Amino acid sequence: YENMLKSVRRNFADVSLEDMTSGTDARRLFTTNEVVPGMFTRQAWEGGIQQAIDKAASSRREEIDWVLSDSRKTMSTDLSPEALKARLTRRY
Repeated sequence: YENMLKSVRRNFADVSLEDMTSGTDARRLFTTNEVVPGMFTRQAWEGGIQQAIDKAASSRREEIDWVLSDSRKTMSTDLSPEALKARLTRRY
């Protein structure tokens, strides 16, 4: 998870309230000096995070297929690629 965030951190600028309101003067309704870190913006989600989560889930599937190919053991649902994808998405 941390590596995934690090991989996009420097590619997306932080977003201020002014940026989010497209230059509209929102000071009557909202005031803050806080910013949303760029890695947690929609642009980051669509431009890297979503693909990184898919890649991690795909890698998990390949690892499981390789490990289980010689074994008849069933995999725990907690370890499934789908579960990993859901956990990473929820955590993000």
